[in-house]
Amino acid sequence: MPLFKDSLERNRIPQVSLSALLNRFVQQELHHDVQTGHFHRYRLHKLPYCLILVMKRFVKSNFVWEKNISIVHFPIRDWNMAEYLSTPLRTESDGIVYDLTAVVVHDGEPNGGSYRCHVRHKASDSWFEIQVRNCIHHRKILYQQE
Repeated sequence: MPLFKDSLERNRIPQVSLSALLNRFVQQELHHDVQTGHFHRYRLHKLPYCLILVMKRFVKSNFVWEKNISIVHFPIRDWNMAEYLSTPLRTESDGIVYDLTAVVVHDGEPNGGSYRCHVRHKASDSWFEIQVRNCIHHRKILYQQE
């Protein structure tokens, strides 16, 4: 995968697809939990009407919080989740295709910073950025279809 440089043009920022992350989560191997010593296998058996995915971006290491700045590429429309299910669903009407409706972004350091949200307005098919500081501000943004 290509790499982006940060705003200072010196550090490389890794990229990964959301599909690759989910493939690691639902793979056939057992996952070892270092804290408990147990092994787990994760599978998706049923999908909800509204799918919310949360990616852990902050990790505490050596008494310091670090932020994972990897860029995650995600599909905007018609993301078919059938391949991630443990048993195949009969039809697409069973709710396995999703459209992206919002993304929450953290700007700044792990111990501070702010959040902003990109939200799709379904009627106009436009994307807006909402920032919450002292007031609510929105501006129209564009997303590229991968």
